[in-house]
Amino acid sequence: MSIEAMVRGDGKVVVVKGGDRLREGRLTAEGVRELHPVEAAYLLYIGKLRLREESGRELSLEDMFKIIRDDNLWILFVVYTDLRRKGKRVRLSHTPRMLYVEHGDKVIEMLVLEENTMVPSTDIVEFVRRAISRGFEPMIAVVDMYGDITYYEVSKISFKPIERVWPGYEATS
Repeated sequence: MSIEAMVRGDGKVVVVKGGDRLREGRLTAEGVRELHPVEAAYLLYIGKLRLREESGRELSLEDMFKIIRDDNLWILFVVYTDLRRKGKRVRLSHTPRMLYVEHGDKVIEMLVLEENTMVPSTDIVEFVRRAISRGFEPMIAVVDMYGDITYYEVSKISFKPIERVWPGYEATS
């Protein structure tokens, strides 16, 4: 038997039947299991979830993407699905475009970007610095227009000042 959920008018996805068997989502103060749209899309995609509007109309995955307007939903869904297929445990962040991936005894903080998205280098440096300072391994996933993903391991490097010496020129200190 599949799990049944409903997309509320505010765009939140709530489980209405079968949520006791789910790892995904979180329980609200009212005791209702709420799914992140990426989790709901994944469960719908693998056939474990039936999704309806408040009116009762059943929704396909395509319908869900049209109803829930989030610029990051598709790229997060693509990466989340790929990682889950590979047997990884994935957690979603409250920060847009961010996932946490449990990989053995380490946790990866993954920044998910769409190909051709302009990102200032200072944002990448800050992402790496913050991830490392919190004990995560930073990684970047880039999704192209076909849904193919390239994963980049990211690390912090330091450059030493370079002393340039040209032939016939004496450096003075």
